[in-house]
Amino acid sequence: MKDAFGEKLKFDVIGTPGDLDAARDLSLRDRYQFQWWATSLVNAQPYQGKKKGKDGGVDGIKYFHDADTEGARKIIVSVKSGHLKADDVRS
Repeated sequence: MKDAFGEKLKFDVIGTPGDLDAARDLSLRDRYQFQWWATSLVNAQPYQGKKKGKDGGVDGIKYFHDADTEGARKIIVSVKSGHLKADDVRS
């Protein structure tokens, strides 16, 4: 919608966390909604079209073009809503 209407379009998204407390609340109530919201913050696509289930730690994909490489490349997005370990970051 932003691409089509630019900055003229003003709207509020209801249900989207607006602060840290609201984000924590969402992560506790619905982990899938939390990961889809968090993935949207970096403009990534939800992995497997928002299907629930095992995803091997991949919650989103973001495509980009690298000046040194031909074609599109991708970044894997993994969202953690708690109990983060050092191995999670290395992965």
